[in-house]
Amino acid sequence: MFRTINILFFVFILLSLSAYATTYYVDDSGNDGNTGLSEVQAWRHIYACAAYMVAGDNCIVLPGDYIADGRTYIAFSGSSGSPITYEARPDVTVHGFTVVNFTTFSPVDYIHIKNFTITNSEASAGDAIGIAAIGNHNVYTNNTVHNITGNGVYLASLGLSNTHNVVTNNTIYNISTQVGIFIEGSDHNITYNTVYETFSGIAGFNTTNVMVANNEVHSSGDSGIGFAGVLSHNNIIEYNHVYENCQKIDDRAGINMYRVGDNNTIRYNTVHAQHDTLRDDDINYTQDPGNPGVKYGTFGIRFDGFNGYDTTPLNSTGNQVYYNKIYNENEGILIFNFMNIDVFNNVIYNSTTNSFGIYYAYEVDLESSIKNNLIYESNSSFVYAINAPDANYDYNLYYGNGTFNFNYSVSNFADWKTASGFDGNSLNVDPHFKDITTFDFNLLPSSPAINAGTDVTIDYDFAGVAVAATPNIGLYEFIDSCNCPYINYDWALNMTYSCEITTTCDIGTGNLSFTNEGIATFNANVYANNMVYPTTGQTVYLDSAARLWLG
Repeated sequence: MFRTINILFFVFILLSLSAYATTYYVDDSGNDGNTGLSEVQAWRHIYACAAYMVAGDNCIVLPGDYIADGRTYIAFSGSSGSPITYEARPDVTVHGFTVVNFTTFSPVDYIHIKNFTITNSEASAGDAIGIAAIGNHNVYTNNTVHNITGNGVYLASLGLSNTHNVVTNNTIYNISTQVGIFIEGSDHNITYNTVYETFSGIAGFNTTNVMVANNEVHSSGDSGIGFAGVLSHNNIIEYNHVYENCQKIDDRAGINMYRVGDNNTIRYNTVHAQHDTLRDDDINYTQDPGNPGVKYGTFGIRFDGFNGYDTTPLNSTGNQVYYNKIYNENEGILIFNFMNIDVFNNVIYNSTTNSFGIYYAYEVDLESSIKNNLIYESNSSFVYAINAPDANYDYNLYYGNGTFNFNYSVSNFADWKTASGFDGNSLNVDPHFKDITTFDFNLLPSSPAINAGTDVTIDYDFAGVAVAATPNIGLYEFIDSCNCPYINYDWALNMTYSCEITTTCDIGTGNLSFTNEGIATFNANVYANNMVYPTTGQTVYLDSAARLWLG
């Protein structure tokens, strides 16, 4: 009986606390002498909320311009399930937020800040940041941060706990001298943000278990997304759209990993068209102490282990780059003085210099595998390998203009294989992309890349389709059999997809056949050598003019 009474009493206390959670209001025509408990009794300043609110409370900020009020300093924490929430109604503009307890110099936890427009012209570093925060389990969502001189959002550590924060659905732009989102600490989710016209888009330093996913990052002066520090472990960069960055700095990348630690993964990103600094005379040379006055250009994705004059390669392990769509870059992927990186199933198209490279200052033993990649069109080398005799290149496909470079010896595909011992099972043929003009790198049914790869223990392709035991080379496992293959190739049309053929298809000497049960509708001419007639359960519909033409 005693235990039952205590449990009931505890539940009663929890319900009582929840019942007394309070919503306060702030209005730019309000008065801090009011109760703050309704719109007509609204407070004047947001910091009045910060002074009174406890776990579970909400602060609703009514439309108005609050920039002149200065920053809001948040020093009191919410709790799990009962965060303290600051929420703006439409058309609220503020100077910025600082989330940390300066009195005790301790983190502030379980704070939600959402729907604010943040802008200021402060020159001092602390006041210029949009949201500066040290804390745990905080959420910053649906804010617009622009025209400031500090970082847009800064998740800082400074020796304190800084974990499990969420930065999502924010728009951050016009921050010409700082970072859109700067990350320290661990276990953060940085998702669905749009970041552009910043000095650097999204950057992390010595972070662990950070997810950067589904962001759009473009038009930054430096790298689009970048992580640095040998304590950066287990970070994932996925499903981001990264383009037209590196506008002001040479030797940078769309996604740049500089001297990071172990088990970082870059996957399922679309990366294209970083600025061509090599051909921009307004871009200064990099400050490379070993090669003053040299430009290197920009890269789609890069792992860089360079450390000033020290040419010792960085011996991190478990880093992977797979199923990324990379096109119209100066150089697609570069592994520079960085050991033990797996590079699988990427498509690299139309590089203005090299498509893929591994470079070491001197010969090293390494465990890097480069497999199932599809590299199409390069103004210089498809691949180059400098001082990397143990790299494992195989099951790749190369096509179009481009050469092969092994230890500065430039050759064709056959000589590359002989000199390097690489790419014994690779192909040098047209991959039969669905539509290269729109960068649609799906494979047509006639593609030689189908089932030409090797198992690299990755579960899903670029489109989320399960990878077969014998995977395709490139981004996609799914083959859209509704598409006409190249001429003189067989066409096995899968009936389960209810194909409707609306454009003329000429497969010349190829044969047309049907697989599985279902329906196919032809409203265009099809020219083929022969048709293998459908079996039981299959139906082919011709249009009224019977325009299924067989040779």
